[in-house]
Amino acid sequence: MCNCCNKPLFPSCISQESTLPKNSNRMKISLRLSTRRYPYTYKNTNAFCRPMNLNKKLDTIMTNITTINEKRKHVSDGLIVQKNTLQCLNQECLLLKMSCEQTNACIKKMKSDQDECEKRLQQITQLLEDLHYISYDGTLIWKITNIDQKFAEAQSGKQTSIESPVFYSSPYGYKMRARLFLNGDGDGEGTHMSIFLVLFKGDYDAIIWWPFYIPVIFCLFDQTGQGHHIIDSFDPDTKSSSFQRPTSEKNIASGIPKFCPLAVIKNQENCYIRDRTMFIKIMLDFGETPREVLPCTLSVNPGLPTYMQEAIRCMEIEKYKQAREALIAEIIRNDQEILRRGLIPMNRSVLSETTQQQSTSTANFHGGASWEDISPE
Repeated sequence: MCNCCNKPLFPSCISQESTLPKNSNRMKISLRLSTRRYPYTYKNTNAFCRPMNLNKKLDTIMTNITTINEKRKHVSDGLIVQKNTLQCLNQECLLLKMSCEQTNACIKKMKSDQDECEKRLQQITQLLEDLHYISYDGTLIWKITNIDQKFAEAQSGKQTSIESPVFYSSPYGYKMRARLFLNGDGDGEGTHMSIFLVLFKGDYDAIIWWPFYIPVIFCLFDQTGQGHHIIDSFDPDTKSSSFQRPTSEKNIASGIPKFCPLAVIKNQENCYIRDRTMFIKIMLDFGETPREVLPCTLSVNPGLPTYMQEAIRCMEIEKYKQAREALIAEIIRNDQEILRRGLIPMNRSVLSETTQQQSTSTANFHGGASWEDISPE
């Protein structure tokens, strides 16, 4: 018996010999010689069976190696497939990235085009308004709609000011707009509405006189018919750059920072806003109208032709002058009577200075006295 495999020695050898291929005669002879040369003994039994065990282990190892190689090939094939898939995904990612960049560029261009279209639309809308409301006599009645929305935008800072349509002092005169800060600007910010005049570059600037010097009157209309208009005016500062000949599209705005208290406008029962609409009249005062006459002249029916409005304004000024002259004549007669009776008359220089200050004042006032209020009685 074999000590390694516990089987008969010679049958095993004979069995191995019988299982060898026919062409392996040399191996059979070697096997027989080895058995004759080393007769069966207890000592050489293990030496004879050890190669057979090694062959069996070798076969097992070879089988495992074959299995491992097959698995390795399978894994390698899988890696190749994954690599190809990854390359395809990378290409798709690059294509998607390029597509996203192109899409973003298109969106950016579309946004830019949209902003440009909105800007041009605003310009066209402003141009249409200018053509519709254009005035060549230095007078403009500015209709401001959606006033609540514009107030909200001014308070939020989205759009702090709005501009009136263009108007001219004459067909060949100064070109200008009014600019209104509904929530105030400068000293009037947050407390008053501010209104300014803006001079624009015109086609006839080379032949008209500079600096601009004509007094400007602003009137916020009372829409209840009671005549409680808010009127204010200012004389241009001829040394200011705002009233020099424009070198760019327009000059810096200048005017009245405290035109109308916001408390008056925010009052729900105010008489200046009806149906979310407000009316402001801008007028160049070519004839230096006395401030006492302004409420009358600005209350003239705007529906009348311009020449009739001007005739009424001149008539009111003439009535005011006559009443003023009558008042001065009455004062002189009273002074003469006082002198005749030996009394001391009042200082007329003081009266004259006070009257002059009143006539030249440009302080904001509501309504005002008409010429009938100025009489000897």
